[in-house]
Amino acid sequence: MAADATKELSFYLQIPISELSPLGSVRNQKHLKMGAEDDFVWVKGFSEPEIRSTLIRSIPYASRFYEQNGRLYLIDSQLPERSIPAILWTPIERYLPLEVAKYNHNFFGLDDKVELTLVPSDREQEAEALLVSAKVLAQYVETAAEFRMKPIKWLVLGKAEALLIGKPLLPLPGKTYWKREKLFLPTGYELNHPMLHAALASKLNLRANDLLLWHTDAGLNVLKASYFKKLSISSVRLTMSNNSQNDEHVF
Repeated sequence: MAADATKELSFYLQIPISELSPLGSVRNQKHLKMGAEDDFVWVKGFSEPEIRSTLIRSIPYASRFYEQNGRLYLIDSQLPERSIPAILWTPIERYLPLEVAKYNHNFFGLDDKVELTLVPSDREQEAEALLVSAKVLAQYVETAAEFRMKPIKWLVLGKAEALLIGKPLLPLPGKTYWKREKLFLPTGYELNHPMLHAALASKLNLRANDLLLWHTDAGLNVLKASYFKKLSISSVRLTMSNNSQNDEHVF
């Protein structure tokens, strides 16, 4: 492993979400941080003795890396493998449940149930969705510039509200949400078990482009991809006209 002896290296671990159990023994190591990327979790902050320990080396399907010049190299390799994952890093003790060994992808099973709830988060989150009054949206689009609406997709929730997705968000009053995996969460909140974002989407059998919307009152909407429309004056007028006669839901 090539390295500058004057610079302390940073070490990373990549493992499948299904292989988290061995990490329960290092949950109290406050210098470690975790984050999720697709079906894998990453852990950073290991020292070289820790990353080379028997415990870490014995984790199935694990990949160990060291960081150099902004790139990640597999342990004992001199060729860069990939860039550092652009993910949200959380202290390991907050990320991992207390009894990791009991948890797996079947967290909705009869024998092992994990309660998922929203908890306040002090991390900065970029809003990517906005829940607004359908009436306010209808008034706004009548005078809005086309370029402001072009990047936005939208759908109706019931008769009274509209969900807008895209950036930059429109300057309208409403509730904002940030996106993780296929899940939109209220800004200022995160799941009490962040590692289960991907598993939640899997258990609900979402189709490829479908999404979830989690509300602060624990309500959960399935957002079907086929219900989204490009935001425009004509799409809002037509939808509101139809919706005045028929209920349009996303469930």
